[in-house]
Amino acid sequence: MNKPRERSIQRKALIDELHFTHKQLLRMLPTLARRVEADRTAPVLSLQCEQDRRNQARLVQLALDHGQPPGPRLCAEASARVHQLYHVDRSIEDRDARSAVVVNTLLDLRAYLLSIWGKLIEVEPLGVAVELHNELIALQSAAAEQHRELVLLIGSWQNVEAPSAVPLSA
Repeated sequence: MNKPRERSIQRKALIDELHFTHKQLLRMLPTLARRVEADRTAPVLSLQCEQDRRNQARLVQLALDHGQPPGPRLCAEASARVHQLYHVDRSIEDRDARSAVVVNTLLDLRAYLLSIWGKLIEVEPLGVAVELHNELIALQSAAAEQHRELVLLIGSWQNVEAPSAVPLSA
């Protein structure tokens, strides 16, 4: 395979993975927001859902503009991380404890998404498609802001020991 073809295949796979993960989050975040601590955590998760909705729409439009619409694809690692978030939400009865574990697990998922955005940016070097590269940087920055929001939320919990994310089993 030649370089442009390899880059195209890799770009498609990464776009599909981001699309898959955001699609799953858009289904899950409204439910999570209703099941966590209402004062501080629920509004952050609701805001993150709206941000994901905008970022998902931007990703789809960007992919369509460049002739690679996102398609259905089962992404094993993304699926495992999303399922981990789903199950950790249901494993704890106490709302405050559930909030802490959900936010930490979502933080881990956001870090994973940032790494996928980084890989996608690497596939599209600045000199090849400047407009695409710049839009990918903007989307990665939006994802980084969501990660920062969760870090700030965790930092705002005073006198509460926030359990860390449940490690993803290998």
